[in-house]
Amino acid sequence: MKVSDTDYGVKLNSCVKVGNYDQMSEEEWHSLRRSGLGGSDAGGVMGMSKYVSPLGICMTKTGRIAEEDVGDLEAVKIGNLLEPLIRKHIVASYIQEITGEHAEVIDPVCMYRSKKYPWMIANVDGFLQFSGGELAGLEIKTGSSYALREWGGTKSQDEIPDAHYCQVQHYMAVTGLDKYYVVGLLGNQRILRVVPAAPGFITDLVEKERKLWEIISHNDPLQFPTPSGIDSDERAIEVLGLPRDEGTADLSQVTEAIRDYTDLGEKEKRIRAERNTAKQLILAALRTHKYGAAGNYKVTHTRVTQTRLDTKKFREELPEIHKHFLVPSEYGRLTIKKINQGEQ
Repeated sequence: MKVSDTDYGVKLNSCVKVGNYDQMSEEEWHSLRRSGLGGSDAGGVMGMSKYVSPLGICMTKTGRIAEEDVGDLEAVKIGNLLEPLIRKHIVASYIQEITGEHAEVIDPVCMYRSKKYPWMIANVDGFLQFSGGELAGLEIKTGSSYALREWGGTKSQDEIPDAHYCQVQHYMAVTGLDKYYVVGLLGNQRILRVVPAAPGFITDLVEKERKLWEIISHNDPLQFPTPSGIDSDERAIEVLGLPRDEGTADLSQVTEAIRDYTDLGEKEKRIRAERNTAKQLILAALRTHKYGAAGNYKVTHTRVTQTRLDTKKFREELPEIHKHFLVPSEYGRLTIKKINQGEQ
């Protein structure tokens, strides 16, 4: 692979650079992101993401839902603030500490488009140029200490969340690189995962992305994928199907889904009641003790104090100010009533 590092950038044979973040407006950057499928879409395409789905991708790429409406925007902002600090102060030293190899961090802050698969784009965090001549990709991750569980804890060296695995495989499909280094800061814990390219997985990913991009290009909501059950899909369904008339639709094709919805609702109520009963039995057995033990289980009961706004008192004592801060919101409410034979 021929590589040039002119002006601290790289030139890759399998893709072309299509934009520099620091030379574009936010709107131009988001418009470029909508022009193809990126690494953050790959997990959704493969059905391996908790936050992104094929339906949601169709909605954002066709402009029906803003990208800001999907996912944790605050976490993204924090990640953007920490990323350059991690790249400058952690990446090279930590890689050398763990692997013994010296790597120069190349920071392009730009987007690439695949020559072979033009619907595939890659908003890369950087590259690593090793002293032996090897070029590898760099992906930077941030998160709280709670996220460590998804990475196999502090002792794991190879576990990586499914969506991030899909993301770096997507980037390797675009860039042609055969290895990606994922470096991150989760809470106060540094992480390093070295992910090699998986040709079979990439072949499957490319084909699924091709099919989804074809649907997006047609921009026909009737062809959009069915919902997958994640929270953002409910928002997508509401945007596509806001109630606009008083007619009655024939739902015979989803009779089973209606039955499941009602049956699971009843089951959820029973489970909630049974769980509350179990909780009360445990608390009763604890009595005044803070700790309890039973077999392999350790139980802890603590008191937590929270400060919250007394909205009822606020409304009663300061009605005009309360009214000033009211913000209307709209959401869909689905109710299902089982009709007995003979009823209409």
